[in-house]
This record gives sequence, structure tokens and C-alpha cells, in this order.
Amino acid sequence: HTEVMRPSLRIALVTVLIGSIGVIVTGDLQARLMTQQQPMKMAAAEALYDTTAPASFSVFTIGSLDGSKEVWSVRLPGVLSFMATGSFDGKVEGINQLQQQEAQTYGPGNYMPVIPMTYWTFRLMIGFGMLAGLLSLVGLWLTRRRTIRPVPRWYYRAAFAGLFLPFAANSVGWIFTEMGRQPWSVYGLLRTADGVSPSVGVASVLTSLIVFTLLYGVLAVVDGVLMTRYAKAGPPPPTPLTPVVDSDAPRPLTVAY
Repeated sequence: HTEVMRPSLRIALVTVLIGSIGVIVTGDLQARLMTQQQPMKMAAAEALYDTTAPASFSVFTIGSLDGSKEVWSVRLPGVLSFMATGSFDGKVEGINQLQQQEAQTYGPGNYMPVIPMTYWTFRLMIGFGMLAGLLSLVGLWLTRRRTIRPVPRWYYRAAFAGLFLPFAANSVGWIFTEMGRQPWSVYGLLRTADGVSPSVGVASVLTSLIVFTLLYGVLAVVDGVLMTRYAKAGPPPPTPLTPVVDSDAPRPLTVAY
């Protein structure tokens, strides 16, 4: 069913590419808004302990066990400053300075989120999203009109695995959003410890989590089975074309009356 598969695949790849570009644009805008409203989250996303200008973005970092210093990293100069301020020379406040500011504003306490969790979920979110966009670019190249070669089997496997990339990016991005805001539920207004309802017990929370997990797990299995069944069945056979009736042809008089 190549005549159906290639156009369908290209429509999906174009959709993924447009979505990836849109996420990059909106993510850039949200990063600056996040820096203005939740500066500690941006500092924790880079594990930036001291205020720096310009600030580089670390693609990968190995730090000491206590997280107090960097051992080795791969960095992109000025990228963090651009993400946070829109300028490659912009100043990004560090964790230590923000901790002092928030302690003075809100009182004594630890206002730092879990740094390793925030750092890696931020990169996994970006990485999964960029990988989905890269897969779409490769697929569009392999299915371009001028080529007559069949799409390699390895790409089909990669594309199938790529179905889970947006869900993975969304999941780790949500973890980053929630964990990076700690210890706040509403930044600067309501702490997480103060937002816990005394009337909702552990059993209620555990029961709801189990029920929702089982429900969505069953729906995922049903969805997978149905998608596999219809994919194996292939497209329906083409319907034969009905002959075109010439409207100018002479018709019997009985039809006219």
C-alpha cells in the first residue's frame, strides 16, 4: 500500500515538524516569562549557583556528589542568557543569590527545588522534543518526491518509537514544571506544605491514583490493539468509478414527461 502510505506519512511528518517549530517558539517565550515570575526555577534548570552574565547552557554536566561544583560539561556560550532574557549577554541570577533574596522576603527556609531533578527533566523535555522534530526532517527527506527508493526499515522502527516522544516530553516537562517550583504551590503566595488538605488522607490519594492508572492503562491497551488491527488490515479497496453520464446526450421522451 505504498501509494497510500507515503502521502499519509508525509502529512504526519509535516504536522510533527510544524508542531516542533511551534513548541520551540512558545517555549522560548515561556522561558523568559518563567525567568521573570519564577527566577529560581530557571537557575535550578541550569544548576546555576551564582549570578552570571553571560550565562552558558550546559547540554550535559557531570558534577560532584554533593552537587556543589561542576566536574565536566558540554556548554553552549550565551544560550542560557538568551533563553532567560532574550540577549546573549543577559544576566541570569544564581541559586545562592535567589535563596538569600527569598529568605529575606518570605522568611527563613530552604527555597531551592531538587536541583538534579529540575536540571535533567529540563534537558529531557527539550531533547525529546528536538528528537521528534529531527525524526520528521529525516522522514521528509527519505520520502521526498524525487526519490524512488523505498523507505529504510530502520526508519519505520525509529518512527514507531518516535510515537512516544511527545508523550515523554510532555511528562518530563510537567515534572519539571511542578518540581522546579518547589517549595511553592503558587510561587510567592502558597507553599506546598501549607496547601495540603487535612481532610484528604493517604488512602484517598492512593485509591484515586490506582484507579486512574488502571483506567488509562486499559484505554491505552485498547487503543494499541485497535490501531494495530487497522494498520494490519490496510486501507479499504478502492471503489470503482461510476461512469459519467453525458448530460447533452439525447434522452427518451418518456423521461422528459
